Amino acid sequence: MTPSFKNATVFAEHYKDKVETLAVTPFKKASLYEKYRALGLMVFEALSSTWIKSQEKADHKNKIVVYFSMEFLMGRMITNNIQNLGLRSVIEDGLKLLGEDLNELEHTEVDAGLGNGGLGRLAACFLDSIASLNYAGHGNGIRYNYGLFEQKIK
Repeated sequence: MTPSFKNATVFAEHYKDKVETLAVTPFKKASLYEKYRALGLMVFEALSSTWIKSQEKADHKNKIVVYFSMEFLMGRMITNNIQNLGLRSVIEDGLKLLGEDLNELEHTEVDAGLGNGGLGRLAACFLDSIASLNYAGHGNGIRYNYGLFEQKIK
Protein backbone atom coordinates (compact mmCIF):
# COMPACT_ATOMS: atom_id res chain seq x y z
CA MET A 1 0.00 0.00 0.00
CA THR A 2 1.33 3.42 -0.92
CA PRO A 3 1.59 6.23 1.64
CA SER A 4 -1.15 8.11 -0.24
CA PHE A 5 -3.74 5.74 1.31
CA LYS A 6 -2.58 6.11 4.93
CA ASN A 7 -5.80 7.87 5.96
CA ALA A 8 -8.55 9.97 4.37
CA THR A 9 -6.80 13.32 4.87
CA VAL A 10 -3.47 12.14 3.45
CA PHE A 11 -5.28 10.44 0.56
CA ALA A 12 -7.20 13.65 -0.22
CA GLU A 13 -3.97 15.69 -0.33
CA HIS A 14 -2.20 13.20 -2.62
CA TYR A 15 -5.28 12.79 -4.81
CA LYS A 16 -5.66 16.54 -5.29
CA ASP A 17 -1.97 16.82 -6.21
CA LYS A 18 -2.26 13.88 -8.63
CA VAL A 19 -5.30 15.43 -10.36
CA GLU A 20 -3.60 18.80 -10.73
CA THR A 21 -0.40 17.20 -12.01
CA LEU A 22 -2.15 15.05 -14.62
CA ALA A 23 -4.73 17.64 -15.68
CA VAL A 24 -2.33 20.61 -15.46
CA THR A 25 -5.20 22.64 -14.06
CA PRO A 26 -6.54 23.57 -10.62
CA PHE A 27 -8.47 20.74 -8.95
CA LYS A 28 -11.81 22.61 -9.09
CA LYS A 29 -11.50 23.03 -12.88
CA ALA A 30 -10.47 19.44 -13.62
CA SER A 31 -13.00 17.34 -15.52
CA LEU A 32 -14.63 14.26 -14.08
CA TYR A 33 -12.58 12.13 -16.48
CA GLU A 34 -9.31 13.77 -15.34
CA LYS A 35 -10.25 13.05 -11.72
CA TYR A 36 -11.10 9.46 -12.64
CA ARG A 37 -7.72 9.04 -14.40
CA ALA A 38 -5.88 10.32 -11.32
CA LEU A 39 -7.77 7.93 -9.05
CA GLY A 40 -7.10 5.05 -11.43
CA LEU A 41 -3.39 5.80 -11.43
CA MET A 42 -3.29 5.93 -7.63
CA VAL A 43 -5.11 2.60 -7.39
CA PHE A 44 -2.69 1.15 -9.95
CA GLU A 45 0.26 2.36 -7.86
CA ALA A 46 -1.22 0.71 -4.77
CA LEU A 47 -1.80 -2.49 -6.74
CA SER A 48 1.66 -2.61 -8.29
CA SER A 49 3.47 -3.82 -5.14
CA THR A 50 0.98 -6.69 -4.84
CA TRP A 51 1.47 -7.51 -8.52
CA ILE A 52 5.26 -7.59 -8.13
CA LYS A 53 4.99 -9.96 -5.15
CA SER A 54 2.67 -12.17 -7.17
CA GLN A 55 5.16 -12.31 -10.04
CA GLU A 56 7.98 -13.23 -7.67
CA LYS A 57 5.84 -16.00 -6.18
CA ALA A 58 5.01 -17.41 -9.63
CA ASP A 59 8.30 -19.13 -10.38
CA HIS A 60 8.77 -22.43 -12.20
CA LYS A 61 8.32 -24.44 -8.97
CA ASN A 62 4.78 -23.22 -8.30
CA LYS A 63 1.69 -23.95 -10.33
CA ILE A 64 -0.14 -21.13 -12.09
CA VAL A 65 -3.87 -21.24 -12.75
CA VAL A 66 -4.76 -20.26 -16.32
CA TYR A 67 -8.43 -19.83 -17.16
CA PHE A 68 -9.40 -19.84 -20.84
CA SER A 69 -12.70 -18.29 -21.88
CA MET A 70 -14.22 -16.73 -24.98
CA GLU A 71 -15.37 -13.79 -22.86
CA PHE A 72 -14.86 -12.05 -19.52
CA LEU A 73 -17.49 -9.76 -17.98
CA MET A 74 -15.26 -8.15 -15.39
CA GLY A 75 -17.35 -5.13 -14.52
CA ARG A 76 -15.72 -1.88 -13.48
CA MET A 77 -12.12 -2.65 -12.66
CA ILE A 78 -11.56 0.43 -10.50
CA THR A 79 -14.43 -0.65 -8.23
CA ASN A 80 -13.08 -4.22 -7.95
CA ASN A 81 -9.54 -3.07 -7.26
CA ILE A 82 -10.51 -0.50 -4.62
CA GLN A 83 -12.64 -3.09 -2.86
CA ASN A 84 -10.08 -5.91 -3.08
CA LEU A 85 -7.29 -3.67 -1.79
CA GLY A 86 -9.44 -2.81 1.23
CA LEU A 87 -9.30 0.91 0.43
CA ARG A 88 -12.94 1.77 -0.19
CA SER A 89 -13.63 3.60 3.10
CA VAL A 90 -10.37 5.59 3.02
CA ILE A 91 -10.97 6.68 -0.56
CA GLU A 92 -14.65 7.48 0.00
CA ASP A 93 -13.86 9.55 3.09
CA GLY A 94 -10.96 11.30 1.38
CA LEU A 95 -13.06 12.20 -1.64
CA LYS A 96 -15.84 13.53 0.62
CA LEU A 97 -13.29 15.92 2.15
CA LEU A 98 -12.81 17.31 -1.37
CA GLY A 99 -16.53 17.39 -2.16
CA GLU A 100 -16.28 14.44 -4.58
CA ASP A 101 -18.34 11.26 -4.86
CA LEU A 102 -16.61 7.92 -5.43
CA ASN A 103 -19.70 6.45 -7.11
CA GLU A 104 -19.67 9.23 -9.70
CA LEU A 105 -16.00 8.59 -10.44
CA GLU A 106 -16.57 4.83 -10.67
CA HIS A 107 -19.33 5.32 -13.24
CA THR A 108 -16.89 7.22 -15.45
CA GLU A 109 -15.17 3.94 -16.32
CA VAL A 110 -16.34 2.50 -19.61
CA ASP A 111 -17.31 -1.17 -19.46
CA ALA A 112 -14.71 -3.22 -21.33
CA GLY A 113 -17.49 -5.15 -23.06
CA LEU A 114 -15.57 -8.41 -23.22
CA GLY A 115 -18.65 -10.61 -23.27
CA ASN A 116 -22.40 -10.75 -23.33
CA GLY A 117 -23.69 -13.24 -20.80
CA GLY A 118 -23.31 -15.94 -18.20
CA LEU A 119 -20.11 -17.43 -19.58
CA GLY A 120 -18.33 -14.08 -19.25
CA ARG A 121 -19.63 -13.48 -15.73
CA LEU A 122 -18.59 -16.99 -14.68
CA ALA A 123 -15.09 -16.41 -16.06
CA ALA A 124 -14.86 -13.12 -14.16
CA CYS A 125 -15.94 -14.85 -10.94
CA PHE A 126 -13.22 -17.47 -11.40
CA LEU A 127 -10.60 -14.74 -11.81
CA ASP A 128 -11.90 -12.95 -8.71
CA SER A 129 -11.65 -16.24 -6.78
CA ILE A 130 -8.11 -16.84 -8.00
CA ALA A 131 -7.09 -13.38 -6.77
CA SER A 132 -9.00 -13.66 -3.48
CA LEU A 133 -7.29 -16.96 -2.67
CA ASN A 134 -3.85 -15.50 -3.50
CA TYR A 135 -3.22 -17.97 -6.32
CA ALA A 136 -0.98 -17.03 -9.19
CA GLY A 137 -3.17 -16.96 -12.27
CA HIS A 138 -4.17 -15.45 -15.58
CA GLY A 139 -7.28 -15.19 -17.69
CA ASN A 140 -6.80 -15.83 -21.40
CA GLY A 141 -9.38 -15.00 -24.03
CA ILE A 142 -9.66 -14.66 -27.75
CA ARG A 143 -9.31 -11.32 -29.44
CA TYR A 144 -12.10 -11.02 -31.95
CA ASN A 145 -13.27 -8.37 -34.37
CA TYR A 146 -16.65 -9.58 -35.57
CA GLY A 147 -18.30 -11.13 -32.54
CA LEU A 148 -18.32 -14.51 -30.86
CA PHE A 149 -19.93 -16.48 -33.66
CA GLU A 150 -17.85 -15.24 -36.58
CA GLN A 151 -14.59 -16.74 -35.39
CA LYS A 152 -12.46 -19.49 -36.81
CA ILE A 153 -9.71 -21.17 -34.86
CA LYS A 154 -6.89 -22.42 -37.11
